[in-house]
Amino acid sequence: MLHLRQVDADFIPPLSARVNLGAYAQRLRERARREEAWSADVLVAMVAGYVNDSGEDGYITNVSALPAARGQGVVSRLLARWLDRAAAAGARSVGLHVHPDQAPAVRLYLRQGFRVVGQDAKGLHMVWAPAAGADGPA
Repeated sequence: MLHLRQVDADFIPPLSARVNLGAYAQRLRERARREEAWSADVLVAMVAGYVNDSGEDGYITNVSALPAARGQGVVSRLLARWLDRAAAAGARSVGLHVHPDQAPAVRLYLRQGFRVVGQDAKGLHMVWAPAAGADGPA
């Protein structure tokens, strides 16, 4: 939960304005597929999400990094690994939402092969699908 508190204000709106951080941390720990980067005993970056029971669709619910881990490719590598695992599980698509003012995040997702498919109250809705014949991110 410490990591979520440390990155809370980096979300628009803050993550704590949308979820109970304690309950969210527990849900991620117990149910989410996670890729994490640690430095010593500190969680510095995380990508967490779900692939539905049929394995066909996924949704990334959290992409976060402490300031010291940003701009070094850490999150890009975690996201690529998460997408590889989702594709290996049979996911045909993975969605996420991001606030349009989070330009670095939007650029990251576009570089990873996501495309904007709409916008709603949660922000930009972006979707990734593995390239035809591929087992991972394009």
